[in-house]
Amino acid sequence: MLGLMLSACGAPVSRPMLPAQGPVGFERDGVGYVAEVQGDALAVSRGGVAFGNYEGLAAKRAGETYCANAGRRLNPQAYGHFVSGAWMFKGGCV
Repeated sequence: MLGLMLSACGAPVSRPMLPAQGPVGFERDGVGYVAEVQGDALAVSRGGVAFGNYEGLAAKRAGETYCANAGRRLNPQAYGHFVSGAWMFKGGCV
């Protein structure tokens, strides 16, 4: 029985690929956002009105939605920083 359990744990898991580049539009609670994977970071901006430097939590929630739509989750230890109306989350979707 143990052998069966171990072999099941070693099975490869297929995950959807995230866009390597280019902005991707999506919605959360009726608000439009744009996410872009930039290396190992996820950039999140709001359509129409730029984020303020005090809106990190709203941007992180939007990033969580983007990652969930791709079958992943936002890195729980993602460190966000504000850059010109957008929030960058180091670690991106995992």
